[in-house]
Amino acid sequence: MRLTLQSTQLRNPQQAYTGLMYCSIDQVDKLKKENKIVDSEKLFVLLNGYTFILEGDREYRMNEIAANRYQREFLEMTINQDVELQVFKLPRDKEYRLGVLNLEIDIQSIQNGGNQLELDDDEFANAFKSQFKGQFFKTGQVQLFQNNENNYLIKVTRTENLSVGVDSNLVRFGGGGMLIDETEIEFSVRSGISQIKMKNVQKKQTNLFREDFNFDKLGVGGLDKELANIFRRAFSSRRFPQQFLEKYGIKHIKGLLLYGPPGTGKTLIARQLAKVLRARPPKIVNGPEIFSKFVGEAEENIRKLFEDAIKDQETLGDDSDLHIIVFDEMDAICKQRGSVSSGVGAYDNVVNQLLSMIDGVNSLNNILVIGMTNRKDLIDEAVLRPGRFEVHIEVGLPDENGRLQILQIHTENLRKNQALHNDVNNEELVTLMKNYTGAEIEAVVKSASSFAFQRMQNIYNFSQKLSQKEDFRITRADFQNALEEVKPQFGFDSNKFDLLLKNELIDYGEEFQKLQKMLRNTINQTRFGKSSKLNSILLEGCQGSGKTSIAAYFAVECGFPYVKLISPECFIGMTEDAIINKISKIFNDAYKSTLSCIVIDSIERLIEYVDIGPRFSNAILQTLLVLIKRLPDKSQNKLLIVGTTSTYQILKQLGVVSCFNLTFQTPNLTKSEEIKAVIYNYMNITEKDNVTNKHKKQLNQQQQAQIDKICQTINKIPIKRLLMLLDMVCTDENELDYQEFMACYQMAQMNHE
Repeated sequence: MRLTLQSTQLRNPQQAYTGLMYCSIDQVDKLKKENKIVDSEKLFVLLNGYTFILEGDREYRMNEIAANRYQREFLEMTINQDVELQVFKLPRDKEYRLGVLNLEIDIQSIQNGGNQLELDDDEFANAFKSQFKGQFFKTGQVQLFQNNENNYLIKVTRTENLSVGVDSNLVRFGGGGMLIDETEIEFSVRSGISQIKMKNVQKKQTNLFREDFNFDKLGVGGLDKELANIFRRAFSSRRFPQQFLEKYGIKHIKGLLLYGPPGTGKTLIARQLAKVLRARPPKIVNGPEIFSKFVGEAEENIRKLFEDAIKDQETLGDDSDLHIIVFDEMDAICKQRGSVSSGVGAYDNVVNQLLSMIDGVNSLNNILVIGMTNRKDLIDEAVLRPGRFEVHIEVGLPDENGRLQILQIHTENLRKNQALHNDVNNEELVTLMKNYTGAEIEAVVKSASSFAFQRMQNIYNFSQKLSQKEDFRITRADFQNALEEVKPQFGFDSNKFDLLLKNELIDYGEEFQKLQKMLRNTINQTRFGKSSKLNSILLEGCQGSGKTSIAAYFAVECGFPYVKLISPECFIGMTEDAIINKISKIFNDAYKSTLSCIVIDSIERLIEYVDIGPRFSNAILQTLLVLIKRLPDKSQNKLLIVGTTSTYQILKQLGVVSCFNLTFQTPNLTKSEEIKAVIYNYMNITEKDNVTNKHKKQLNQQQQAQIDKICQTINKIPIKRLLMLLDMVCTDENELDYQEFMACYQMAQMNHE
């Protein structure tokens, strides 16, 4: 119900300090009756977005509403103006009680004029609660407050409703909140006011964290160790009073760098920290936003970020609140000085300006600068030294327990609202999400929900209304489809390996089985070996002997979370520097996974080797020589490298062979039994077919004689060349002619002599 009343002044001066609005008693009774409000309950009204208690007084007429001067100013009300208000009822579906109330104190009048007031935080907060308990406060609201015969002007700078628990169906109320006994009030003195000084600095320092804080409320899963390090290094000292730290000569940490792969939660950590700290709202800036086309403006943008901290430091000193500044994509700001030739030196000037603000002559003690990057190597070394960004915390890939925490966070509402089918098991899913980052796990949940939505609608008929089924649930099959759709960046390179594994490997005899056993032993050594952090194998043999297929097959069979292929065809058209950077990135990503496998195919082609000259890329060669022998950074991480080459002697001269732990030869087919095994496999028959399997077409004696003659004539041939010849001469009926086969064989031999 809306009502229009006329604004007027307060009849009683003492009513200006109550925070209430006043009108006729009859008007209050009428509104309570019309809105079915019990006489003993307060009547709340909503006026220009602010909520007030409307109190009745016989001094006012039926059409009047009275407020003090400061209330009329921030509500933009003038005397005799018609104002529209409506009755406000306390919401049942929203959390309207205040958890935190930040107030800025100004002086209106002091009883002992000119004297400085020393206010006790606790006493002042208790007096304020006693006076205004049950009233609503919202950011921007101004309130007169009388305490110990002194008059203060209080401005609301920030409000935060009580924390909404996981089990609660409530959401936060967006229009400020009601002051209650549990509300934490934090005071600050308006800039330029020297008559007021706040006591209880020690209490303020020790209460940097909110009393109801716990790690679960951060909504960041799988990063317990990283969060513990952050709080230990960056925040533990700030819980003690400054006097205590000065006694022992201890200084606060001013800079914190979070680095790691994309999607692991670096930005999320920085943003969520502000919710659990009693600090000013953080200033979050993306790296590229700092720069401008105007000379000197980038440095000015850096200085503006620190302006509020400088003012607080000058006026409040050790009483200043903590100011948090967050730099996302920090490598865009703090590049190595001298690495960018921009002419005006804008990048270098920004680095210098940032360093002077953090650790200059007039360094600040009330700041914490958080930087985030996935390219720590690009940041200037001076930025990372102690006293600046001295705490470096790697936010890496989550382990299985971490992935479970992240998945539970993203499926919490689904499970709570019974939108997950009973066959969905989070423990089972996380075992399939090896090397998934937090962002990728969230993407899997979104993808699974999209498959569930697809069942509820016809995507080919947009005129059809969507069905609102109550039994909408995401199933295990939806998650399996999502895992096929969303692949991890640090996972299995399925697109490339699928092309190499279109056909199965052919077991052609003893030599193949021996090679197979050695490769499996190396895989087990990498997985279970106590002292083997790095294992490397070189498969050498002539072209067509199946080196690449064998390497790809066992790379997939090993089942490692991170499996990548480095092949010459991936770098066609790229410059030498680009090739080196891409190879280095693949290896650097491998060091982040617990188990990794990298296949380096055709190393001679990769280093651009040609016989004429001879010529090769020494830069790429040196990169491979270093990376093949480089151990993973972390003790728990292990790496398997499988290389292939058709020019063994050349690589031996270049020093590549000595970098590998073992060298296995991929032999050609030299025995008639081996050649016959490949032919039989190709023709989908066995030697016993013509005896035991009557459902298959039996080989006649003439066809058997043709195969035997081929096997006896050929004494050495690569397996891929043999398969190519069989494709050329075999008919649809699997008929094989000796004369035709030998003609093709001789032509193929001429091309490879």
